[in-house]
Amino acid sequence: MCLVGGLNVTGSHALPRSRARVASLRRMTPTRQTSDLHGFFTPNEASMELRFDPEEIPTLAKGYVAKISDRDRELGRKLTHEIFPDYHARGFLTREHFLTVCAWKTPRTQSRCAANSDEYIKEISKLVLDTTCEQLRIEAWTLLRGIRWPTASVFLHFAFPRQYPILDFRALWSLRCAVPNQYDFAFWDRYVKYCVSLASDNCIDMRTLDQSLWQYSKLHQP
Repeated sequence: MCLVGGLNVTGSHALPRSRARVASLRRMTPTRQTSDLHGFFTPNEASMELRFDPEEIPTLAKGYVAKISDRDRELGRKLTHEIFPDYHARGFLTREHFLTVCAWKTPRTQSRCAANSDEYIKEISKLVLDTTCEQLRIEAWTLLRGIRWPTASVFLHFAFPRQYPILDFRALWSLRCAVPNQYDFAFWDRYVKYCVSLASDNCIDMRTLDQSLWQYSKLHQP
């Protein structure tokens, strides 16, 4: 049997708007969030199907690794072996590590990402580790300036490597899935479940799957 992880993880003064929103998110009820959103999600939306034979996944992933730049290779090493192990050890992300992750995924938004305070980065990243609410875990990152759903997914992909894929237009194309006009939790939840199932069925880890989806798109997407 090959297992690739499950989806269930196992005052008197007014707060500033951003901190008030974090406090509000902490009070959200997990069960209600999930059930309400799924009520608006029909079975035919965002259907996903792998464009290539699953046996090609390891070869495509190796092709991805072989072609990346030295910069991206070094950043990838830091993410896997330094930044996210430190995140779990400390219980929060440092500002330096947060900006390194942003540089790997979205270098063009570095100025906006850098506008986040040390305290805010710390509190958001702590919240993500502490919560068992799937919606909160992904959406909390988007409270930070410069962070949208694709970058938010990167934090989860490396922080919980057995549980989450990276949300990327190339990966979606490789799954015959159009990029939605606006990402939401229902779409994300469906995408996560599909990728976890695909990885489990083929006895591969989520990082290998992500690399193969990206590489297939790079080679074949018009």
